[in-house]
Amino acid sequence: MKDDEGVDQYASKISVMSVKYGNLGGILDDQAMVKKLFDTVPDKYITVVAGIEQFFDLKKLVFEEAVGRLKAFEERVQRGAGGA
Repeated sequence: MKDDEGVDQYASKISVMSVKYGNLGGILDDQAMVKKLFDTVPDKYITVVAGIEQFFDLKKLVFEEAVGRLKAFEERVQRGAGGA
């Protein structure tokens, strides 16, 4: 994920990757997609990722929920910085 890229944009890339992987006969489940997301986000998300990892069972966490939690953090930071 690039520093200037939003969570939505990056999540879309991972979703497209999952579809392409499926078209090749593989299965990229929520657990793998969440791991990919958390392993590749910029350092500014490290605190929220650590919190999610601590309080949620990553084997059961749905990709969309993980994205939603990162988006909530992103929006909160933007509001705090005087944006939107």
